[in-house]
Amino acid sequence: MKFRFYGGIDVPEWFFAETAVLAKMSSVRIKLICRQILLKLTGKGLNYEKLGKLTSSKRLNFSRSDTKAIIAGLEFILQNAAKHDVAAEVLQEELMQLGLPQDTCVAICKGYREKKDDMKEYFLQQSLSLPQLADCQWRGGYLLNSNDVK
Repeated sequence: MKFRFYGGIDVPEWFFAETAVLAKMSSVRIKLICRQILLKLTGKGLNYEKLGKLTSSKRLNFSRSDTKAIIAGLEFILQNAAKHDVAAEVLQEELMQLGLPQDTCVAICKGYREKKDDMKEYFLQQSLSLPQLADCQWRGGYLLNSNDVK
């Protein structure tokens, strides 16, 4: 299945495994984790201490690899959606097609909608750009005859 938030191609296989872990979390925690990831994607840094608190719970019992999966999955979603300029409504629909609960999709898309322009601006600043040609002057000439030509 092709997804617009990933450029109109299939999402990688590893992402399907991450969606199962994302589906276990409450939408409130997802929203708070998204805020932290959006800070990173807008150039303001990532607070690993807050992320650790948000992903650790006696009830959920996430392992370290589950925590990494949650962060990687959300970062993948948000970064690619902004990169491909996907509308928040389209992103929400596609995330539901991937099997995420509706309240989780709404939580992800709310943060995305608020920070989409900031992410795009930050990505533009971070992309490689070469100096543009400011001015070009040229002159052409034509040689009719010369004594040096043999």
